[in-house]
Parts: sequence; structure tokens; C-alpha cells
Amino acid sequence: MDQCNTKPSHGRLPKVEGELGYYGLAEWWLSSFTEQEREYIETRYTPMGIGGTDNSRPLTRGQILDGGTGRASQLLWGLATWFRKPEDFHIARRILAKAEEVAVDPRDFHFTYQGMIQLYYRMRDADPMALDWAIDACGKQIRISFQVAERMKSEYAGQPLPHHVGYTQLAVIREKQKNYAEAVRLAKQAKEQGWAGDWDKRIARCEKRAATTRT
Repeated sequence: MDQCNTKPSHGRLPKVEGELGYYGLAEWWLSSFTEQEREYIETRYTPMGIGGTDNSRPLTRGQILDGGTGRASQLLWGLATWFRKPEDFHIARRILAKAEEVAVDPRDFHFTYQGMIQLYYRMRDADPMALDWAIDACGKQIRISFQVAERMKSEYAGQPLPHHVGYTQLAVIREKQKNYAEAVRLAKQAKEQGWAGDWDKRIARCEKRAATTRT
């Protein structure tokens, strides 16, 4: 973990209101990022229509008065999507790690792991650990996939399930590693649960390649 304590050791601490204050994330915010990093994050994060105001610093300024229908983890995995550039990798990692720590709803774990997978796999050539981290996040997302699928089917009756990043990405990785049996297993499991994807094509392709390898 590349997180360190960066809270000022003396002087008056900045007042944290806004979204971070509302969700009880003020201490984490001040201890996990330097003053320069906090300034950069707030400059980059510019969502429209926060609280119906023109607040340019919704993370730390203003009062949340709408009852707080969201959750802390939702805020964080959404915030991480603003830091997709390679130079922001260290920031996104810390945000997503906290999103996983505070998650309580299966969907929040699902989307947090999705963010991790996309971030880590994109960085696989730049960081020697990134591919392993991506594989680990895939596994975590897959382990809760049935629970999340059932929740989505219940809440959005009649709507097909979306693509599942964990299944898709791990199947791609295993296929590239020529572990065709595992790629087939993943594709069959994803298809059985109802996640969207070209699973039949992947199954057929991997089974054909596996057969060729054995001959």
C-alpha cells in the first residue's frame, strides 16, 4: 500500500465539510493525501449539479442537505474515475482502497472492484505488480458475482444484466496465458449467471485452441 500519514503535525487543520465531511471521511482525507495532492484532487473533480449549487469544491465545502441517499463507497469509487491518467495511479489506488474498506453494499464492492480491475490492468506494463492486483480484483468481483446478479435481477426486473468486467478481464488474461480450460470455466460460469458477453464465442474459441494444443 502506498498510503502514508500526511496529516499536518501542527497548526490548525483544514475544515472539511462537503461530501467528504458528510460521509465521515475527513480524517482519511487529511491523513492520506498531502496538501498538494488534496488541491490537485479538488481541482480535477468537477461534477455538475452537486447539491443544486455551483460549488466548485463539493468534496470539502458546503453542506449536504438532501438526506444523503448515497453511500461513502459510492462517492469514492465514483471519485476514482476522475484519476485515470498514469500519473494519477497512486491517487486512484488510495481512493479505491478506501472505497473497499468502507463498502457495505454488495454493489459497492462490485463497482469498487470494477474500478480496480480497469485501473490496474491499464497499468500492467508500467507497474510490475499491477497485473497481479488486477487478477486479485477480478477474483474478488467474481466471488460476489452471484449475489450481485441476484440483487440486480430483483431491482431491475426484466432488464438484462450488464457486462461483468471481472469475468471478462480474467477470461482474457487466462486466454492470453493459454490457460484455455480456466477461460472456458469462467465464460461458462458468467453465462450461467446471466452476465452479458460473447461467452459462446469465447468458449468455442478456447475449446478449439485447447484441442489444438493437445494434438
